[in-house]
Amino acid sequence: MHAKSNMTAIKHERVIFMEDQYWKLKRPLVNDENKRMIEDYLLKLKETGLKRVTINGYRKDLQHFFKDQQAHFSSLSWKDISNHFQSNYNLKNSSYRTKLSSLDGFYHFCAMEGYLANSPIPSEHLTPTKRETQFMKEKYYELTKPLANVENEKVIDEYLSTLNQNGLNRMTLMNYKNTLTSFFVDKEAPFSALSWEDISKHFLDYQTHLTDYTYQGYVSILTAFYNFCVQRGYMPWSPMKKRRFVIQEEKQCQDDAYWKPQKPIVNQENKKVIEDFLLSFKLANRSRNTIILYRKYLEVFFGDQKEVFSSIPSEVIFKTLKYHTSHLKISTYQKFLTVLSSFYNFCVEEGYLDKTPIKKRWYPRLPKALPKYLTKKDIAKLRKVTEKESLRNQILVEFMLVSGSRVGEVRNLNVEDIDLETRTAQVKGKGNKMRYVHFTEKCALLLERHLDANPGGDFPLISGPTGKRLTIIMMEVIIRRLGKEAGLSTPLHPHRLRHTFATNLLTKGADLAFISRELGHSDLATTQVYARLPKQEIITQYRRFME
Repeated sequence: MHAKSNMTAIKHERVIFMEDQYWKLKRPLVNDENKRMIEDYLLKLKETGLKRVTINGYRKDLQHFFKDQQAHFSSLSWKDISNHFQSNYNLKNSSYRTKLSSLDGFYHFCAMEGYLANSPIPSEHLTPTKRETQFMKEKYYELTKPLANVENEKVIDEYLSTLNQNGLNRMTLMNYKNTLTSFFVDKEAPFSALSWEDISKHFLDYQTHLTDYTYQGYVSILTAFYNFCVQRGYMPWSPMKKRRFVIQEEKQCQDDAYWKPQKPIVNQENKKVIEDFLLSFKLANRSRNTIILYRKYLEVFFGDQKEVFSSIPSEVIFKTLKYHTSHLKISTYQKFLTVLSSFYNFCVEEGYLDKTPIKKRWYPRLPKALPKYLTKKDIAKLRKVTEKESLRNQILVEFMLVSGSRVGEVRNLNVEDIDLETRTAQVKGKGNKMRYVHFTEKCALLLERHLDANPGGDFPLISGPTGKRLTIIMMEVIIRRLGKEAGLSTPLHPHRLRHTFATNLLTKGADLAFISRELGHSDLATTQVYARLPKQEIITQYRRFME
């Protein structure tokens, strides 16, 4: 009798627990990331005071839509969504629009969290009143997701408030808010310090999954935001000036002769030597992005230069350089100067000149930023959160922590590149250079479990539900989310795991030459940045890790 009453009590507790967790999905989904994001969304609705019956309705609609979806929610297009509804519902039935609105509310939440620019569902397919969820009412245009830089938050909120006062419609405002959130969410630098190079690198490196149309939408919104900042006197000029179509041009030329100048260069001899210089970079396996960046600087400098490069006096080169960089950060000036110096050194090597006209005194002395790394306590919190994740996500975090690999190197790893016996992996670094990285016994155990289920071959080590290689942006999203769940004070970027690996080696007594080899640095000078960590900080870190 006593045992029976205990069982009844346990069942009762379980029912109460399930009732308290009513926003959670009752059945598993094919894609774990979709499940996690849906539950975050439903919990947000609960926290805003939305009725339980309404949340249950959203939960059922979303569970039904995503139950067999292997693709990540952010990769689904309107065509994918439309095909699903055409196959499962009578489009003339009012319940169709209700369920579509449930999905649209979820996508708006994802956009506000910075996982995509805006909802893929066109507004004309929705009932207007159903488009609003509880957490978007009142000042729906205000930022709901914290940004890495508080100054950026304030100015963006001011900008969006101004747009609202000017009568911009709700949907356009939401699009502006989501786009600016997505771009600035992990930018630690203030908006006024970002150069065009910083902005274009963001798009070229991390947004390659977007269509040309979406690219131009992003650029247009950033252009409008920066114009507002100039009008308010927050900065003297916009880094977006005359840049609206540059990204599209870059995408178009990426698969063509991207080392060839895309902008007019007045002097044809200058153009020919620039092409030869950039082609030498390509033959030396320099990265595509580096070549495009060098090309753009040279296009700016030599575009309207009538005189041949070999006849331009040093003082004219310096004045022209100062003219083009007077409104830019000093670090951008230094990049520009480095490109010119590299170009003229090439001209000397090829016999066009006897000596370079670039002077060493032109280089400014810049304080180099110290690498940001995780403390021992931060690592413990991150690992604790990661233990609850899928095996793939555990491997992603652990491998980056203990191998020091770049995120792009991890993305390109195949199962066959892993050697459990020697605990090494062969990665392809910058310039397609191959090297071996090492990993720990703990990481080897995780990899062994993964390799048992995915034996040898050229299969991606880090893949999505469909077996396709995970994109860099999704790897960043996962790591950023885990950092947030671990309670880290600042957004977690994959490169910080690499800095953590290097700092740990340094605190344990490894010399810089060894650290440089492990990181795959081609020049020891690149590794010297870790030597500039304060001695007391190194001692403190050593004691934390070793005692």
